[in-house]
Amino acid sequence: RLGEALVRQGDAGAAVRALSHAARLYLERGERDDAIGVLERMAYLEPDPVVARRAAELYLSRGGRGDAVRAMARLVTCLEQAPDDDSVLPLVVRALTAAGHVEKAVALERAMWGE
Repeated sequence: RLGEALVRQGDAGAAVRALSHAARLYLERGERDDAIGVLERMAYLEPDPVVARRAAELYLSRGGRGDAVRAMARLVTCLEQAPDDDSVLPLVVRALTAAGHVEKAVALERAMWGE
C-alpha cells in the first residue's frame, strides 16, 4: 500500500524501494505469486534488469507454459538493458525449453558453448 501511495504522489523511486521491501517479505514468507505481482509493478515503474531477472526466475520456478512466456518477456528486458550480461542466457534456454521451443534452446546453448 505504501508503494502505491508513493506512486500516486509521483515518487516512483521511493515507491520502488517500498515495493522492493514488500517483494522481499513475500519471498521470505513463500508467497511467490504475490512477490511476482510486486516485481511486475516495480518493473513497470522503473525497468531494471535485476528486477526483471528475479521475476523471470520466479516465473520459471512456477513451471507453467504461460509462465515461460512471461519469463521470456522479462528476460528480453534483461537483454535490452544489460546486453553484456551472459548470465541471463541460461535462463533464456530454460524459458525457451519450458515454452516448447526446444530447437531454439539447443541452438542457443550450442552458441553459448561455441559449438
